[in-house]
Amino acid sequence: MPYTFSRATLPIALLTLTLFGAALPSQSGAHRITNAVPDIARPLPLGAVRLTGGPLKQAQDLDAKYLLVLEPDRMLAFYRKRAGLEPKAPPYGGWDGDDRNLTGHIAGHHLSAISIMWQATGDARFKQRVDYMVSELKAVQDKHGDGYLSALAGGREAFAALSNGTIRSACFDLNGLWSPWYTLHKTFAGLRDA
Repeated sequence: MPYTFSRATLPIALLTLTLFGAALPSQSGAHRITNAVPDIARPLPLGAVRLTGGPLKQAQDLDAKYLLVLEPDRMLAFYRKRAGLEPKAPPYGGWDGDDRNLTGHIAGHHLSAISIMWQATGDARFKQRVDYMVSELKAVQDKHGDGYLSALAGGREAFAALSNGTIRSACFDLNGLWSPWYTLHKTFAGLRDA
């Protein structure tokens, strides 16, 4: 059964989430958290290490080959469509197909993967692809005119309802969409990694 929260019941829902362990920011700001164990080892940036052989290099090469076979314009097709732009290639189907409620998540995953692959290998083909995808996402945002960026059918309406305090949810559903936060997160994570 879906739960519906109005502006009046939303504070109670947030209090419930807080009591049951959800991490919400405090009103007074962030509190400094100190490590129980001091930092001794720190990770190196990906660009500071290069694989030169062995099974990890073989896996990296296979992953790189696969990433370069995927077509960015196919992953970006529904972003363009939702903005009223003509897609540059036919979209991928499956989980990323139209009206599948995960539409656009593959582009976010791919943007993260090619960003990390560029850092890990220094291969300029990945940097070119990152730059291309980011510029295409910017064109979509520019076309929307207000910063909006999503490939979900009905996404704008679902998030508008949410911003007005209307929350209808059951399982992964939010205001009629299945897992819109996940899809949005994949896009933002890809942009962060880029």
